[in-house]
Amino acid sequence: MKLKIISTCATVDRSFEAGAEVVVDDALGADLVNANYAEVLDLEAQPIVTEADAAAQAEADAAAQAEADAAAQAKADNKKK
Repeated sequence: MKLKIISTCATVDRSFEAGAEVVVDDALGADLVNANYAEVLDLEAQPIVTEADAAAQAEADAAAQAEADAAAQAKADNKKK
């Protein structure tokens, strides 16, 4: 998603300065737009992911992380035996 940053902001691994034009993934782009840190430069070419879609993706990511954590714990437990 191509955005114009309205207000300087940062994520865990990236920062954005006001006035910059950036390309980010749709989930991050939707978050920045919904928080009023950015505006979409080309709505037709770059559709906004709705908050519901972003929430569903976050839920799926959390479930995948929980599964990975459980597998890692099981592997660690097997090494202790």
